[in-house]
Amino acid sequence: MVRPLLLIFLTSALVACRGGGESGGGTLPPMDSTAPSGYSISALTNPLDGNNQTAASFNLDGAEVGSTYRFTFTDAQNAQISQNGAVETSAQTFSDIDLSSLADGDIDLQLTLTDTAGNFGAAAQINTVKETTPLIATIQLSGQITFDRISHNSNGRGLNYDSISADPVREATLRVVDSSDQTILTTKTDEDGRYQVTVEAGISVRVEVPAELSEADPTLNWLVRVVDNRNSNSLYVLRGSLSDTGSSNQVRNLHAGSGWNGIQYSEERAAAPFAILDSINQINSRLRSEGVALSLPELEIRWSPNNTDGSFYQSGGTSPHIEIAGAADIDTDEYDQHVIVHEWRHYFESMVSRGDTLGGSHSTNSLLEPRTAYSEGTGNAWSGIILDDPIYKDALGDDQDRGFQFNMESSAIVAEGWYIEKSVQEIVYDIVDTDIDGADTLSLSVADLVNAWQSSEYLHQASLTTIFSLRAALEQTSPLSAASIDALMLGEDIHGTGYFGDGETNGDGRTYSLPVYHQLTTNGIPIEICSNNQADGEYNRMENRQLVRFSISLEGSYVILMERNAANTNWDPLVDVDPDFAVYRRGELVAEAESEPANSESWTGNLVVDSYVIDAFDWFNVDEDSGTGGLTCFDISVLAN
Repeated sequence: MVRPLLLIFLTSALVACRGGGESGGGTLPPMDSTAPSGYSISALTNPLDGNNQTAASFNLDGAEVGSTYRFTFTDAQNAQISQNGAVETSAQTFSDIDLSSLADGDIDLQLTLTDTAGNFGAAAQINTVKETTPLIATIQLSGQITFDRISHNSNGRGLNYDSISADPVREATLRVVDSSDQTILTTKTDEDGRYQVTVEAGISVRVEVPAELSEADPTLNWLVRVVDNRNSNSLYVLRGSLSDTGSSNQVRNLHAGSGWNGIQYSEERAAAPFAILDSINQINSRLRSEGVALSLPELEIRWSPNNTDGSFYQSGGTSPHIEIAGAADIDTDEYDQHVIVHEWRHYFESMVSRGDTLGGSHSTNSLLEPRTAYSEGTGNAWSGIILDDPIYKDALGDDQDRGFQFNMESSAIVAEGWYIEKSVQEIVYDIVDTDIDGADTLSLSVADLVNAWQSSEYLHQASLTTIFSLRAALEQTSPLSAASIDALMLGEDIHGTGYFGDGETNGDGRTYSLPVYHQLTTNGIPIEICSNNQADGEYNRMENRQLVRFSISLEGSYVILMERNAANTNWDPLVDVDPDFAVYRRGELVAEAESEPANSESWTGNLVVDSYVIDAFDWFNVDEDSGTGGLTCFDISVLAN
């Protein structure tokens, strides 16, 4: 049966559809950790004037052919113009660059190269001066942009509408627009939400702030927009009134209100998009403060007061995005900062790192399959790290007066292990936090964590992404931390080693939960694996699926066979079963076998020399229908064709 690919990562219950894909395979690129170097820029047009400002040029020399260049011009008001593309020759000239929208004064140019392995080179820099504006009367326009921030109740459950503060809209795009609705200049607010610009005297303008964060720095850049997904994904904009600039300096402040009248939301909830942006800005600021080099793809965050499906990151399709809940008296997440930062971590693992999670519904103490436990637990920990707050809070219900909270520094549940998201979140949080308690003696940086998530070993691991993957990657990128990480793992009753969790002994006492990965040879000799739905539900729960690893030493045609017969455990010819499987090569789907219900499933195709993982299951144990499924066991084998 054909089932489309859609991964959804939820903070509240939501169903994720089955995977889809096609067979294939090729040779992976070699692991490369050497950044481009030895390049320089020169001959930048200087000065820029009214005649040449639309045709600026400069030279690039010593470039690595095949790498990607990114250059950014920045004026004194932090307006930016950037461009990227492929390096075709080691020496080339960039010309006809239009810098007319930048302000007069000093203009800096930065250029970086990124090779095909994602390694960033150091920024090459040069500057020029722009002098184009005739002497006209001007004034200084300044002010502060703020939004209503609503705190949570002291017990962490629900919002406290008696505790509303006017917080700054930090580092957001700000535009000055004339009476013809034309943007005459663009800048950014600072860390206090303040701005100051020079504008012509005696003209009518307004100040407006789109719900947008934009940074074009070649070494760390992003573009984040909050849009109304119930109104054609239109960008939210906070607008001031159109008024004359006069002949003296003016102060124009803007404030986005919550819309709360003391009893209910009765007015426009203008603050919501900016509260969401503020949570994202805290991530960006932390990455920048630790010197992380990242080129982050454009991120669209969809929020509406009519969003009722919870908050989630949706990958795949033509428009990956985060959706944030906004339905009053049901679930509003614009002020739930941990939720927003958690979902950003799903975007990060999907777009610039690696994440093999299935998504789907989950809770902190669900018995999960290892990919989902790792992804969700890491998302929780990441939110606590970025916000410097281990108390995860989520408000919902009537008047947003209910909700839940949990502490990533303590464990109130009995079960611990690689299959529990709370165990994962405690480990990841303790890797970075500065508190010393129990087995937690480690305090790595966010940069160390990102470095591990972006290392060649992690990105190209033969296993799927689990807590074992993070431990193995950190032991390679931060080797002095290995003993401390082992202590954290043991503190959560996790004993397996290496990327595959070899030798793991904690399976929650369940018959079919171990090993984490079964080992299969390619000589056609089958092993028995079992799929079950009795641990904690279906789709992404423990024992629903079995992970099977195998290696190909000679490229060629192979047959993968998964079948049930009378010799298998719990054989019952009267019970319908539907064996299915997917085959992954270093996280990429290369084969899928999901035919209609039958006692067997097979796939025949070409496999190159490499290591592979099979995700095998009975469809009736992943369809989230509690009326079907149960314990079914199969033989699975791989044989040269």
